[in-house]
Amino acid sequence: MAESVRPGIYQIHNRFTGMRYVGQSGRVRRRLATHRLKLTRGAHGNDHLQASWNRHGPEVFAFEFLAVIEPGLLTVFEQRAFDVMHHKYGCYNHGPFLDNAMRGKKLLPFPEERRQNMGAAHTGIKRLPFSVEWRRNMSAAQKRRAPASAETRRKIGNAHRGKMVSEETRRKLSEAGRGRKHGPCSEERRGKLRKASRLRHRDSITGRYLHRDS
Repeated sequence: MAESVRPGIYQIHNRFTGMRYVGQSGRVRRRLATHRLKLTRGAHGNDHLQASWNRHGPEVFAFEFLAVIEPGLLTVFEQRAFDVMHHKYGCYNHGPFLDNAMRGKKLLPFPEERRQNMGAAHTGIKRLPFSVEWRRNMSAAQKRRAPASAETRRKIGNAHRGKMVSEETRRKLSEAGRGRKHGPCSEERRGKLRKASRLRHRDSITGRYLHRDS
């Protein structure tokens, strides 16, 4: 097999700090050349490795073919190589599990300042109206869906039964819907709404809406 198409495990070695970047590929030489090109252009996907390349210069980095491995065993041996290198020298790789860099990581909530900035960035943005063709396609897709079973509808109803909406929430919903123009309501829909309202009553003490059979 030609040198350029052999599968295996490789490393990018910072000889100044000792740190490594460990990887696998079905064509190691080509993969190493791609890494070098991206680092030279400042466009590598690993920010830590790119920053180290920019700081220390390309002359301290060695691109090394570690071992030829059968394609079906690449992930296993890549993980073993990473575990050894990371323990001894430290690695640039993003996570301890190379098949899934996010495994074992706990995602932190966005800080309040970032949420406010994101909200401010979208304030005042007007979305373009949906085209007639898009609405037609969405309508057809909904009609193809199988209707929910009686058991599913019962579970959904029980999940929402007895929930109390705060005054603040009702006020926000009212303000959000103010000024909206709704299409004409069919007689069939009016009948269903009247029937549903007759089956509910509001508890005078808790303020919750309950079904008549509760």
